[in-house]
Amino acid sequence: MAEQKDSPIMRTHVVLYRVSKAVSYVGMAMAVLMMLMIVVDVILRFGFNKPILGSVEIASYMLSIIAFTAIPFVESEEGHIVIPLLFDRFSKKVRLYINTLTGVIGLGLLVLIGLASFLLAVEYLHRGKVTQVLGIPLYPFVFIAALCISLYAIILIVNAIKYIYLNR
Repeated sequence: MAEQKDSPIMRTHVVLYRVSKAVSYVGMAMAVLMMLMIVVDVILRFGFNKPILGSVEIASYMLSIIAFTAIPFVESEEGHIVIPLLFDRFSKKVRLYINTLTGVIGLGLLVLIGLASFLLAVEYLHRGKVTQVLGIPLYPFVFIAALCISLYAIILIVNAIKYIYLNR
């Protein structure tokens, strides 16, 4: 068991866990900032009739950062929703095949989405695409999404290798 804890895959798993946790802290900080901004906007809007310009736009992009930064950490915690009602009735071999198939399909989709996101971010950068109200560049938000999706895909691969390694 000690050799399993010191294996390269387990060390990689620990590093990815720490990275995904740090990324999730960025999302948590963004959530706090978004809540503070909304509270200040409500006070200014209804108390002084002076709302924050573009607050809805800012909040929507903050929300995208919150969502994308949470996904890799949830995967590293293996916290995604599983419905065991039917799945647990299958044999171990059938469950392995189902997990493998869904993992491969999921990984393929993540790679495609991550690549498309990177290409879109580069396009937004070159075109100078900005938000409608405040003119904030869009490419950083798309790059963040692409990086988080890529991190999610890497964690998925490492988790799959870890399960194979531990169950051999």
